[in-house]
Amino acid sequence: MGLMLMPVCLLQAQPVVQQSADTVRVTTPDVCLLFKKADVKAVAKLFNPVIELAMPESSQPTYARAQAEQILKKFFDEKKPFNCVQTHRLTRDNDDCTVARLYTEKGMFRLSVRMRPVEGALRIYSIQIAEDND
Repeated sequence: MGLMLMPVCLLQAQPVVQQSADTVRVTTPDVCLLFKKADVKAVAKLFNPVIELAMPESSQPTYARAQAEQILKKFFDEKKPFNCVQTHRLTRDNDDCTVARLYTEKGMFRLSVRMRPVEGALRIYSIQIAEDND
């Protein structure tokens, strides 16, 4: 049986973000680019007012937007992401879920970001980051 090669697509484009006075619209795959760039301000603009946050630095299940932003900033400052590769995307009902591998200077992490439409814009309502030992 011959060797089968899988095509690899590397996205260099900027995320498609549309902003108005109080809403930000972004497509789910673009979230991975924001994590790759460790752009905590851009990610936080997508947060729901209350967000589920499960990661090594979190101590409770839900946080207000400002608290979640600070925890994510600390994670980015300590781990220093340099790449993010989307492995799965699922859209069901009104939820979009992106699963990715987040590569950092301190190791690889499994990233899961769940978004749903709120007032016409996709908002992040859940982020899970866990060490990936694969």
